[in-house]
Amino acid sequence: GNIYGACQIVSSDLDGKGNHGSADIGIIKFSSSGTKLWARMIGGSKSDIVNDIYAGASGCVFAGSYTSNDGDFTLNRGGKDAFIGFCDTQGNVKWLRTFGGLKNDTFNAITSTQFGYAAVGLTNSNNRDFQGVGNKGEFDGFIMSINSAGTLEHVKTLAGSGNDNIPDICRIDDKT
Repeated sequence: GNIYGACQIVSSDLDGKGNHGSADIGIIKFSSSGTKLWARMIGGSKSDIVNDIYAGASGCVFAGSYTSNDGDFTLNRGGKDAFIGFCDTQGNVKWLRTFGGLKNDTFNAITSTQFGYAAVGLTNSNNRDFQGVGNKGEFDGFIMSINSAGTLEHVKTLAGSGNDNIPDICRIDDKT
């Protein structure tokens, strides 16, 4: 089958395209033989980072953090905000959703669920998308459920008085 990759792009001349700013997100699709089928650059004028990608039959979902407030990311709530995006099999960005509070928020990893996606990361925000879950320490780990259209369903934190983080997530396909 095909292979999807997610990368950081700092070059200003990748495939004849310039990046939008400090660092952009690259989503690339290769054939099973390694031929590049397409590449997409996503970002704004500041540093935008992709941390994980998950591929399925209809395309790929990718997640990370951004600091831009322009280009593909027109709303930054403060510090770093978390994002999740979806490209179809032809490389069209179908949606790009952002989540955050007034401080720093990032997605570390993402996987599919029966109802959409689950993403994990860390935050030190306690307002906006993280309102109601509080912030109990420096950084809190969180898990967020997102439906297949990229809409936030719920968020829960793993939090103590220090720095807490959830670096990865996996799904066991046991139909539960």
